[in-house]
Amino acid sequence: MENQKRLIKAFLDSSERPSPDKYLRHTKEKALDYIGEKIDPPSNKTQATEISKPEFQESLIKIGEAYKELTSVVEKHFPDLLPALKTALAVHGCLLIKDNFQPIALFFVGVSGSAKTTVLMFCLENKDFQFRCDNFTPASFVSHAANVKIEKLASIDLLPRIKDKILITKELAPLFRGRDDELVKTFSILTTILDGKGYVSNSGTHGTRGYPEDIFFCWLGATTPFPPSVHTIMGQLGTRIVFFNTDPKENSQEKLEEYAKKTNSDENEKKCKEATNKYLKTLFSIFEKKSIKLDSIEFPKNLLRQLVLYVRVMCRLRAVFSMKIDEKASDEKIWHGRPQIEQPHRAIKILRMITSNLALTSGRDKINEADLSIIRHITLSSVPENRRIVFEALIQKQGYADIAEISTATGMSRPTARKYMQEIGELGLATFSPGSNAESSFLQLKEEFLGLLQTERPEEGEKQTGDVCVEGAEVPF
Repeated sequence: MENQKRLIKAFLDSSERPSPDKYLRHTKEKALDYIGEKIDPPSNKTQATEISKPEFQESLIKIGEAYKELTSVVEKHFPDLLPALKTALAVHGCLLIKDNFQPIALFFVGVSGSAKTTVLMFCLENKDFQFRCDNFTPASFVSHAANVKIEKLASIDLLPRIKDKILITKELAPLFRGRDDELVKTFSILTTILDGKGYVSNSGTHGTRGYPEDIFFCWLGATTPFPPSVHTIMGQLGTRIVFFNTDPKENSQEKLEEYAKKTNSDENEKKCKEATNKYLKTLFSIFEKKSIKLDSIEFPKNLLRQLVLYVRVMCRLRAVFSMKIDEKASDEKIWHGRPQIEQPHRAIKILRMITSNLALTSGRDKINEADLSIIRHITLSSVPENRRIVFEALIQKQGYADIAEISTATGMSRPTARKYMQEIGELGLATFSPGSNAESSFLQLKEEFLGLLQTERPEEGEKQTGDVCVEGAEVPF
């Protein structure tokens, strides 16, 4: 306390002596700002040195060796988690890219037992480039807690502590639950923070507080599936988050019996965690943060075309319709007006960054088909479930399906299937024909999206890694 008094006195003595009518402008906040500078002076860290091309190629060889060692361990024990783990590693790689100011937020979503948090646990325990936060609320970014003195708030704010790091949150389900007005407030905060331009808020208790500066970070989290209304709210505010569905294929009785016989599941998880941590330490010891130019990773034109196509589909599938009550059927809501389709530029930037880092973190300087297979999975994981199910059924039917085929493929009743077929038509992805009656309606993919029907194959000599579930994989719990 005595030290603070001396610093406040030094502040007042060092200032130009104010006139009496301006004296009160030397507020407590100004004095505390001075104290903050004395106690915690601004960092003088120099920017990372850009890596040379020969050094980059040599480093990629080392990364490739470390990556091969890691994947051999995970493939032995949890092969079905490899695509999710590779995606998590790619998000870590985003910290290495120079001049990247767009925060990346990717959340694993799946039912209980789908190993969504297992992947996160594999990555944890690297405090130099990670920040773990299990108990999270949006108010944590910039606190206005009434029971905390203003001079101590900066020490508990989350936003400055995650700058240039990976924020890892094991359980985000509470974030996607609550009343609509609460969700709007939550996602309006997240929308601002995920723009990467800092965040400033105001309260009656502590006034205006925040960080009006560029703050880049990446965010990995996990949640159970959430209600369709959440997609609507995120869409209205501008979605900044992408998702990765971890739901496994249904396992047979025999496979579950084989899993039940095993007694070393915890030991296998420990081995994968150790291997992942070893890899991440190698990655960040070889490359400094913000030391690699994005164009160091080659993006073939045909694959870039696929990326843009996937993003366009994602933006349309998660578009928001305006709704109103049908006057002829007061218990039924119908849409009216044009769908609110987001512009794809931000999503392209985010997913290009992840794609490039899928290559980088595996020790490659060129993107391949397997990388795009994972991106395709991310884009389809990031849209409302029922639309996705119907759209995937249409793709599986090579772009043409009638209502009977859609109903059979999705397990939906025909009225429900017809509703989502009509939505996909309104979203401009396909042509919906109502037919002469409800039973004769059909859906046909538009020509500009026929590229989705092409079979994706990895380049020669490379293993396909895009499938989310691997046949014969151990069931993770």
